Amino acid sequence: MIKKTIKRLHDERARRLRGAAKNLLDDDDIVGAEKQFVWLESSAKLLSVVQKNSKRKWALVIAVICLVIVGLFWTVPIFSTHVSINVTSGNVVLSLRENWSSYHQFVTKEFFIDNVTIDSGKETSSLELLGLEGEKITVNYLHIQKGARIELSVQGNELTIFISEAQISGSVNVLKARMKIDTDKGASKPVNINTEVPETVAFRTARVGSVPVRLRITVYGNWKLRGMQTHAIGFIEEFPPNSGNMESAIRSGELAILETGRTLTLPALGHLTLGKAKSRRLEISKADSGVQAIFEGAVSRVSVGSGDFRKNLTPTYLQYLFHQQGLKMFWGALLFLVGVMWRIRSTIFS
Repeated sequence: MIKKTIKRLHDERARRLRGAAKNLLDDDDIVGAEKQFVWLESSAKLLSVVQKNSKRKWALVIAVICLVIVGLFWTVPIFSTHVSINVTSGNVVLSLRENWSSYHQFVTKEFFIDNVTIDSGKETSSLELLGLEGEKITVNYLHIQKGARIELSVQGNELTIFISEAQISGSVNVLKARMKIDTDKGASKPVNINTEVPETVAFRTARVGSVPVRLRITVYGNWKLRGMQTHAIGFIEEFPPNSGNMESAIRSGELAILETGRTLTLPALGHLTLGKAKSRRLEISKADSGVQAIFEGAVSRVSVGSGDFRKNLTPTYLQYLFHQQGLKMFWGALLFLVGVMWRIRSTIFS
């Protein structure tokens, strides 16, 4: 029944109800009032049938809408999830979203860095330091600009860091060492440094593009890098070298998704993909079989596997809501209060 006809029925019901009241109050016409009541009862039955049909239609529409919403909540992953990762890997690749400075003192016998600027930046060179007579070299400061892409690997005691898309600076303290500088024009004669108090050798690289700066340190003892703020991190390496083929460098690891409490053991050489990895905590240190990376932070997507067998572990909205105890308590309390208010309303207006 069209809305216009239903409106006419309601208007006519109101008019006849006023007419029945007038028949009783003004004219004392019981017969006339009863005729109006008969019509009112018939129209009420008709409207009841219309309302039942309308309720069935709306119930079906609401059921379909609820099914679609639940389906979306079941399949659509949340915008961002928090993860905790402890990985031992042969290689760590990351991108900095903020400038990073390290005051960790690397005690080393050999230090090498290329693309260092000399002569007010007109030339670039490589700087190599080698400790003499058992004396060690101390790398006491490193600074890398934001936007840098960093690739870090360990072979035995040798730590190698490739840095591209940014500028690097730092300083090294030496007592007895051989210093060699190779410029674009050729190698210079090595110079021996022999002082009673540590001499500081400062360095700064040119701002590089996709071709990275290579920093190599032969480290004795344990070391740890902290405080890097990332917007991307991965555990991959090019294998075979210079092939362009990227393979997983993971030796072992564990992954925990904090929203759901799900934990997963990462197999050796298993791929782990983290989308837009924004670190809250990041520690990189030496491990027995490479590099250990501890990452805690937010990612837009987390998946494991390789090729066509990648499994998306990012929680869906339904999984997220199911594991949020605080939200459960809130919605439970809200539904309880709505039920109480509805009972009170029914009691008052019954």
